Amino acid sequence: MLVKRKSQKKHKAKKRLTLKQRRRRLKMIIAGFMFAFAIFLFLLLAFLSHLERFTIHSIKVEGNKNIETAKLTFFIDSIIKDGNFHFFSPANIFLIPKLEIQQKLKNKFPRIRNVSVPFNGLNDELIIKIEERVPVFNYCIFDIDKNKQCFYADAEGFIFAPVYGLNSSKIYLIYEKENDKKIGIKDHFAKPKEIEYLNKLINNLISEGFIFDKIDLYGKDVFVFLDSFFLKFALDRDPQKQVQNLKSVLNSEFLKDKQTDLMYIDLRFDNKIFYKFKTQNE
Repeated sequence: MLVKRKSQKKHKAKKRLTLKQRRRRLKMIIAGFMFAFAIFLFLLLAFLSHLERFTIHSIKVEGNKNIETAKLTFFIDSIIKDGNFHFFSPANIFLIPKLEIQQKLKNKFPRIRNVSVPFNGLNDELIIKIEERVPVFNYCIFDIDKNKQCFYADAEGFIFAPVYGLNSSKIYLIYEKENDKKIGIKDHFAKPKEIEYLNKLINNLISEGFIFDKIDLYGKDVFVFLDSFFLKFALDRDPQKQVQNLKSVLNSEFLKDKQTDLMYIDLRFDNKIFYKFKTQNE
């Protein structure tokens, strides 16, 4: 009887072990099925992404004024149809690489400020909206051989294109003096605080009716050239206060009728204003 009970216990243990194996096998089958289904779904979606029905066939660029449309469309087309194998087609209307297009366009064409790629429904036309940078400054710098190089820069001081031909009357000419820094396209010609100062200074001068088109930068000093004389400002001062001081001194009884005889007015100091006449010796 004792031997029979032991054999029964062994038989039950084998039954329990077999049940565990069956459950494990079932889990492996389910996992294998899910893996195979995932691969099938992946391949199906990849196949569908290459269908002509969902492929971009034309590109429309809006908002560009100075950059040729043909150059933009050719470059965009080279991004979405680069000739490489892709499981999922970047030319698919639902899988357009918007971020890549935006980054590469701005890197290739520095004149571009913003790029947007709106969804165009089920249409096979890709629409790209461009916002170009507005030139505010013509920034010029002299190299070691004293050759002048000039660039267009926006209100943030970002240099985006070389200057060719005549300057626009609405663009302020900035000359960098006594500076050996190397600068070019995609650079900022000054620090953010200095650019902010220049914009405030220009706006304050314009609001007070001053007419000028040329500004020289000498380190921390800013020289603004009017018709008959020039003004000296400091980058580390309040531009609004400096312009108010300028207005006060020009309206003073002493200088009211002598502005054409002035050589310069120095407003670099908070509590003092210096000026010099053209006939005055150093």
